[in-house]
Amino acid sequence: VFYNDSLHDLFAAVARKSSGKQQKALQMIVDSMATYLRKKGSKKFHDPLAFALCLDEGVCELKEVETQWRRGEGWGSELRPGSRTWISTDFDRERFSNALFGTSSTELREGFRAGEELARYVASAGSAGPE
Repeated sequence: VFYNDSLHDLFAAVARKSSGKQQKALQMIVDSMATYLRKKGSKKFHDPLAFALCLDEGVCELKEVETQWRRGEGWGSELRPGSRTWISTDFDRERFSNALFGTSSTELREGFRAGEELARYVASAGSAGPE
């Protein structure tokens, strides 16, 4: 999952329609990511994905691994039951949307159809992009 311009627009739209703590938290994400996106274009969406996982353990499929660093290759991992180190290997878009925004991606799509924020995000959500 990549935090890109489409997802940024969605967070901004949901922040505008929210109130209280949810609005403040979403606005903090929008504000902090605006500068990053201008410089880098997109970012792997690790931390909000981890946050959604804290709210709903079914958001991600987790596997136990051993992480490794290989010169010239970078970070990687191998399955290692019993390692007590867990990584997400897949995610459920509906549960992710519900955990972060309190509604399904279908409901968000209907709610934001005029701005097309979610439609663009859903279309680009699993796509690869630069880190």
